[in-house]
Amino acid sequence: MGFWSSWFGNEEAPKPSRVTLIPDVLSMFVEYSEEDSPTLEVTSDGLRRHNQAELSFAVQHRETDNPEALLGDLADFLRTVDDLASQGRIVEDGDLTEFGERAFLAPEVGGIVYAQNAGRLWGILVKRDEIPVVKMGGAHRVLTRLGAANSHYPFPTTSDLHRASVSHQDAEESSVLAGLPTAKVAGLAATLRGKTLELTAAPRVRAAIAALLPQIPANMGVGFLTSPSQEATGSFVWSPGQDGAGAITAPGTTGESLCGWVLVIAPEQPTDHIRLIEDGFGLLLQDATWERLRAALRDGDELAIQPDGDSFGLRLSWLPDVYVNPVDGTRLTAEGGWKTYQPQGREPVEGQRIVLLSDEQALERAISTERLSAYIKTLFLLMVEARGSLSPELVVQVDLEPSRPPQFTGKPEQPLPETLSTQIGAVKAPTVTEPIAFQLILAALAAE
Repeated sequence: MGFWSSWFGNEEAPKPSRVTLIPDVLSMFVEYSEEDSPTLEVTSDGLRRHNQAELSFAVQHRETDNPEALLGDLADFLRTVDDLASQGRIVEDGDLTEFGERAFLAPEVGGIVYAQNAGRLWGILVKRDEIPVVKMGGAHRVLTRLGAANSHYPFPTTSDLHRASVSHQDAEESSVLAGLPTAKVAGLAATLRGKTLELTAAPRVRAAIAALLPQIPANMGVGFLTSPSQEATGSFVWSPGQDGAGAITAPGTTGESLCGWVLVIAPEQPTDHIRLIEDGFGLLLQDATWERLRAALRDGDELAIQPDGDSFGLRLSWLPDVYVNPVDGTRLTAEGGWKTYQPQGREPVEGQRIVLLSDEQALERAISTERLSAYIKTLFLLMVEARGSLSPELVVQVDLEPSRPPQFTGKPEQPLPETLSTQIGAVKAPTVTEPIAFQLILAALAAE
């Protein structure tokens, strides 16, 4: 029996298990399911020692495919990623790996695009004729089409080896991006909220823009391929021949904030006009306005353009690269910027914020999103009751570790009320497989 043979066959499929790829440093977790369609899921363990996010793949195949060969290809690929990461060649959201003529998993697979979903970096297989679409409009142009085709927001994480292509072949050349110089700007997110286009930039954007601008004459149009927005509840989708704007939204939302995937900037305009264009936004700008935006992106400054008539307004803001922990005063830095999150729900309480002190991949490994969300919701309800009608900001740091009771800490100048400590301590904490930490912040209520 071959090395992989015990995973497949007529006998009951084994439970998820760890397979060693490079002794002591790299392995992968493997799960095989045949419930609906045969699906092979693997997740690496060990890439993060090279500052490479761990990678997940879920590959759906037919009974005529050889699952042992598929698993062998994925194992070899993860070894290659590990080798490249050791040289500083990292893949992240929006990147593309192209295979050329080399076969990988199936003849029609032309490459892999990478995208974040629920705290994990997924490798999504793309067809050979979809590669030009990715190169022109970015990875998310293909991913959102897959999401729309499968009614799955933001995109299906399972790659069907034999799915239909979402490329429109020669019609893709009708895109406004055809012939336009484009550049991926990692860390720059574009979200439409009401009449305002909100640009949110991570600290790393400054260096990226500083490197790009000398290559772009001030009077030349350019397309910036943007990153996912943490605040968006939906995203724009575009295909050639589409009549009007299209979007997909998260379940239970109404699309009040929609993420775009490209900024098409056209200078030398008589007036400023910001509008929807394909799966992103067109910024038709006067030269002076374009120069202000260039300078703000290069220097890390904020910028605001008010909406005018049928033109959207624009607001550029920056994520802080340093977070001063209010509990112990530690200064924490993050290249991607410090993000805070608002709990999702039908009746959110104003002023609730969540700060993750562990990276999203650690959270994904340690606990399911559903169990952590339910736990946080319960703690917030108790915090709201404890705050009363008028009180200062309330901060609770939660540290969860395997086989240990949860630890709750408040700010030094504002220890947790005894009643609140007792109540949150009585809540059954979810089990975690590795240490994680986060802060729950309830803003002060203003006196009426």
